[in-house]
Amino acid sequence: MGIKYQYYYINCFVVFLLSFNSIWCQNDSVNWINHIVSKGETSYGIAKKYKIDLNYFFNINPYATNGINKGDTLKIPTISHYINSIKKKSDSSFYKSHIVLNGETLWSIAKFYSVKVDDIKSLNRLNNNELNPSQLLYIPNSYSDTINIVNPIFRNPTHPLLETCDTLIIHKVKKKETLYGISNKYNISIDKLLKFNDNIRDKGLQKDQMLRVIKKVKNCSQDTALMNEKLLNLKYKKLDSKNLNVSVILPLNLEVFDTISKNCTDPSLCPLPINTLKSLKILNGYMLAFEKLKNKGYNLEISIFDSKNDTLQTKTIIRDSNFQKSNLILGPIIPKNIKLVRTFSRSNNVPLITYSDIPNKALFKFPNMFKFYPSNATQIKSLAYYFKESKENYNYIILSNKESSKSLSYAKVFVESFNDTLILEDSTLIFDSLKYSVVSRGDDFKSIESQLSLTDTNVFIIADTDIPFMTFVFNKLIEFSNSHDIYNYDFIIAGYEELILLNTIDDLYKNKFNLHFVSKGLIDFQSENVANFISDFQKLHGMNPDEVSVKAFDLVLSIFNHRYPHLNSSTTKYKGLYNNVDFKKIGDDSGYENKSVKIYRFKNYNTQQIPIN
Repeated sequence: MGIKYQYYYINCFVVFLLSFNSIWCQNDSVNWINHIVSKGETSYGIAKKYKIDLNYFFNINPYATNGINKGDTLKIPTISHYINSIKKKSDSSFYKSHIVLNGETLWSIAKFYSVKVDDIKSLNRLNNNELNPSQLLYIPNSYSDTINIVNPIFRNPTHPLLETCDTLIIHKVKKKETLYGISNKYNISIDKLLKFNDNIRDKGLQKDQMLRVIKKVKNCSQDTALMNEKLLNLKYKKLDSKNLNVSVILPLNLEVFDTISKNCTDPSLCPLPINTLKSLKILNGYMLAFEKLKNKGYNLEISIFDSKNDTLQTKTIIRDSNFQKSNLILGPIIPKNIKLVRTFSRSNNVPLITYSDIPNKALFKFPNMFKFYPSNATQIKSLAYYFKESKENYNYIILSNKESSKSLSYAKVFVESFNDTLILEDSTLIFDSLKYSVVSRGDDFKSIESQLSLTDTNVFIIADTDIPFMTFVFNKLIEFSNSHDIYNYDFIIAGYEELILLNTIDDLYKNKFNLHFVSKGLIDFQSENVANFISDFQKLHGMNPDEVSVKAFDLVLSIFNHRYPHLNSSTTKYKGLYNNVDFKKIGDDSGYENKSVKIYRFKNYNTQQIPIN
């Protein structure tokens, strides 16, 4: 029997470890600590280091508004003084006190009070997660400050095994303790203790035994528990108010959470499988997209299936009665499971799209399959069209990696897309003179040097994504540009997005060569649309998103825009946060590929998007 999860999502957390060097000097006053500014430090960095509001920092160090220098002495408030200062300015209490009990962890305390682990650590200036029994902790109420700046970051999941508003405490049994005494201490029933600690029934309580105590959180909002009910109230007029059944298949590996709960005293610090972590991020992006669709009037029935990493599990899911009713499948991310589901998609005429960047050949003979990411061939073709339309005085030199058959095909695609075909009277085909050169790492580049032009700008197209090959070519061109004979020549380097990511090439040369690159998509975290997405994501999930969730969000809305467009939709191209999406068939009996790409250039030490048609 397949597993069905109605609108199930899991929030994710990560603990960032900040390493820093600081000089602490005890002031005569009990309220302040002196900080001596080190080279390279900033006001923002110091405020963040000591976990105080930036505006408050400037209030107590007004001269810092004009800048700080190495050796300056800054005032930093002690914890108690900082809390009291904030409390005086607040209409409501800023914090509450908590005495740490035996077995409690930062994670369980944070969950109990519905706050974040990092917020407790910040308020108490804890550099690690270790707690001692009877330790006094300050627990923040609703509070945010200017140091909580949104950044796209990775977070480790919280404990998904627990129900909404539950928290987990690990209790170490003391000598002569009883079940009755423990249940009274934590205000839970003995039945609940037995339910989550099966070994008690067989062996009874043992000294130093670790018990799992699961209890409800104080002041917890039940809003997230109502998500399933909200989904059932969605409307989608184009389907005559019938449900649109969406099946999500991801390798969540839910059994791992049970293992964590049994063997890990602090689940937030336990590692999770890479596919599980990725699946959770994808799922969070999907969930926000479903909320957006709900607001547009869609009527959705969401079923989420855990495929694990197992083909047998996927086969079981495919036979599930709920899955059989699918109108849309947001497919697996593991190749062997993708192959199984795409066969079902073809046989039952159900559209399928996967988060994974599958090759175009996976679309052949599968007319209902969609590819979210444009292929390398589509990207290099778009780059060729861009340069073809630029109509500049350019001398093109296309370089293919001799050791890569893919690179050779990319070079051919660029040349064939760029060249104009002329048909003469005898029907002979003649192409423009643009050709490509095959080179390998270690070549002396003498043949390439002979192709250079002094009067035109020399545009090098690197038709490969191999990092060592791109680095070799880049370094050769640096040699050219620094040599006496070729010093005055103009250069442009262009190719795939991997060029801008080369860590071994200084930005000085990327800027000097006016680097151009084509991309599947980039997220502008400074844009208004992305800022709105982050805000909505935080409200829904209580955490910050990263790139994976943004892409997943775009994926869902793009496939709906194409396959189940809204009645008021006026365009077939979805304008996304990561990239625009324009699905086109790659063949009569084959699937759809997104043909939309972005082209950028690195100029004046900034990455600038180039508008293209």
